[in-house]
Amino acid sequence: MNNNLNPMKEKLPLNKQDIKKIRNHLIPILVFPFLVVGMFYGFYSIFWSDSQFLQDKTGQYMIIGFSVFFFGIIAYMISTSVIDLRRCFKYRITGTITDKKMDVRTSTTHSPNGKTGSSSSHSSTSRHYYVYIDDVQYPIEQQHYGKLKVGKAIVLEQAPKSHLTLLLEVTENRTH
Repeated sequence: MNNNLNPMKEKLPLNKQDIKKIRNHLIPILVFPFLVVGMFYGFYSIFWSDSQFLQDKTGQYMIIGFSVFFFGIIAYMISTSVIDLRRCFKYRITGTITDKKMDVRTSTTHSPNGKTGSSSSHSSTSRHYYVYIDDVQYPIEQQHYGKLKVGKAIVLEQAPKSHLTLLLEVTENRTH
């Protein structure tokens, strides 16, 4: 193990390519709510237009609650990128890859079926990818994870709030 395990972390201004990458990251996030609203409108017009579901207060509250929750998540995702654009800086982290980790989490929800007495379950899996640069953990995207080899030198540029990888360069072993 190396005794000099402090990754170098520099604060640099965003360049035009970085700004373009963050803006391009925003496009799908901004388009997604419109697709969801269109999809729900389509479902409503096809399946629920004759139903009393939305005329009932409970149905209206359910739709409002779901919408607030959904748009809150979207607003948070948008705000992280907007904050990065307004702050106009990024971090450049250089060091040696000491480890890498893929965190896989599976959650299962069980819901009882009142009519038949049976229950159903639904599970979802999420994967998060991390690189350890001189024993300090940094999140990265999946497409970069496979390029990383322990012991190699790395230059990683990330947006501070959204943790969007702006640049990732892996080079030969670093000598100290």
